[in-house]
Amino acid sequence: MLQIVLTLLLSVHLLAVNVSMAGPLACLGLEWRARRNNDTASQNMARLLGRHCLLAFALGVGLGIVLLGLIWLMPGQRYFAALGTIPASRLWFGLGELVFYLGCMAGYLLLAERRGGWSVVRWLLAIFAATNLMLHFPPLFAIISTLASRGSSPLAVLDRTAYYQLLLDPEVMSRVVHVWLASLAVTGALVMGLAARGARRADASLPESDSIDPNSALAVWGARLAVVPTVLQLAVGTWVLVKLPTATRETMLGSDLVATALFMVALISAVRMMHQLAAVALGDTERRQVTGAVWSMALVVVVMVAAWTRTQAAVAEEHDQATSEAALRPAAIRIKTFPAAEISRR
Repeated sequence: MLQIVLTLLLSVHLLAVNVSMAGPLACLGLEWRARRNNDTASQNMARLLGRHCLLAFALGVGLGIVLLGLIWLMPGQRYFAALGTIPASRLWFGLGELVFYLGCMAGYLLLAERRGGWSVVRWLLAIFAATNLMLHFPPLFAIISTLASRGSSPLAVLDRTAYYQLLLDPEVMSRVVHVWLASLAVTGALVMGLAARGARRADASLPESDSIDPNSALAVWGARLAVVPTVLQLAVGTWVLVKLPTATRETMLGSDLVATALFMVALISAVRMMHQLAAVALGDTERRQVTGAVWSMALVVVVMVAAWTRTQAAVAEEHDQATSEAALRPAAIRIKTFPAAEISRR
C-alpha cells in the first residue's frame, strides 16, 4: 500500500514540477504569439499559465516534503544515505533558489496584468524563473538518485570536484535531459487542457454562428509544444536505459515480471499518446481528442513512475539480500578452519 501511495504522489509531484520548470518559457512563447498575431487569447493564456505555474510550484514543494517523509518510513534508507553526501551549503542554496523562483513568477504575473511597458523585465523574470529550476534541481536530484541506485556512495560529503564529476556522468546527464523534455511535454499538455476547458465555456456562452474559437488554435499550439519533446524522448529514453546500472536495467527488462509489465504498458501508452498528440497538432481539436491526449500523458507518467519505483524496490531488496548473505559468509569460513582432526590433535 505504501508503494502505491508513493507512486501516485510521486507522479503528481513530477507533473507539478514539470509545469513549474517549463511553464514560464511557454508563457513567453504565448506572449510572442500574441504579439505576432495580435492575439488576445494567447496573452490571456500566458497569464493563466503563469498562475498555474505558481500553483504547480506550491503543489510540487508540498508533495516533495511529503515524499521525503514516506521515503524515510520505507526500509533501506539508501536515498537518505545518498542525500547525506550533498554539502549542506548546496541544500540551503537550493532553498534560496525556490524563494527566488517564487519572487520571479510573482513579479512576472504582476507586470503581466499591467497594460503596456515592462515587457523586457517581464520576459527576463520568466527566463530567470525557468532556468533557475531547470539548471539546478534536475541535476541535483539526478545525482542523489544515481548515488542511491548504485547502492554505494562516498562516506564523506562530496566536494566541488566530485560533485561536478557526477554532474557530467552520462547516467546523470541522460536523466537531466529526460526531465527537461518531459517538462516541455507536460506543459504543452497543460496548455491543451486549459484550451479545451476554455472552448467548453465558449460553446456554452456563444451563439452557434460564432463558431471560430481561438482556443482551438491554442490547443494546436500546446500539442506542437508537447509532441516534439515526446518524440525526442524515444532517443533520450533509450540513452537513460542504456546508462542505468546493470542490475536496474535487467530488473526493468525481464528480471522482475511486474516491473517489466509496467514498463511495457508505459511504452504502449506512450505510442498511443504520440498518435493523439500528433492528431491535435495537425488540427484535430475535437474536445474528446484533446482531453484524451492530456489524460494519456498523465497515464504514461503514472505507469512509468510505477515501473521505476517497482524496479528500485526490487533492486534494493536484492542488494540487501546479497549484503546479508555476504555478512554471513565469513562466519562459515571460520567454522571450516577448525577441522575435526585438528581439534582431536589438541
